[in-house]
Amino acid sequence: MKRNSFAILFRRESLWSPLDIPDCVLWLDAAQISGLSDGDPVTSWPDMSGLGNHAVEAVNPPTYKTSIQNGLPIVRFDGADRLTVASFATNNFGGITQMTTFVIYNPRGDTGYNVLDLGAIGQHWRFVDGGFYCSYFRGTRSVNDPPGQPADSNFHYHTLRSGPVGAYDIWRNGVGGSEYAQSWGVASDDLVIANGGDGGGLAGDIAEIIIYARELSDDEVATVETNVPEAKWDL
Repeated sequence: MKRNSFAILFRRESLWSPLDIPDCVLWLDAAQISGLSDGDPVTSWPDMSGLGNHAVEAVNPPTYKTSIQNGLPIVRFDGADRLTVASFATNNFGGITQMTTFVIYNPRGDTGYNVLDLGAIGQHWRFVDGGFYCSYFRGTRSVNDPPGQPADSNFHYHTLRSGPVGAYDIWRNGVGGSEYAQSWGVASDDLVIANGGDGGGLAGDIAEIIIYARELSDDEVATVETNVPEAKWDL
């Protein structure tokens, strides 16, 4: 549900932060990138979590674009661009069996890409149960089971929440949340953003990525979605 303009203005000017919820291990916010002009390469996307999980790339960096969504900047990828958070899984998910991820992006009509990739388990962030995988961040779709991959040029937000043990939840634009009886695992590898793996790189825009190293409650998920994609990005 869209909020009215007063509520959007109020929340954008509020002091709420993803760090108000414990266990945030990655927070990449295009609106907080500083020192760049429209069209500049993004060789480093600073992590705002305080853990130093900065996303960097020297050879094929994406592009900084201003005033794209709700007047805010985004990071644009062309299918070959990428950013990498070195040793992200090893440093943040050692022995951890829960996670919650929020991704705000626009596929720009692209249907063959990776959004987030952890490499060592079958070239994607994998929910493991024998040969099954969720494919939330891989290949020709961002969500395999369900809903299907958005093949349009609009911004969407996706929420993926693990656990309890042997299950996970998926939402798109705040809709979904059904529990699927599959376990999940995280590779001990770098986190590659918008590339890596067997599905092709993302030719689209990413506005914000937030990852927590635990299963957030329903209320916590609602708090993030209300303050970030809905109020801040006007989705």
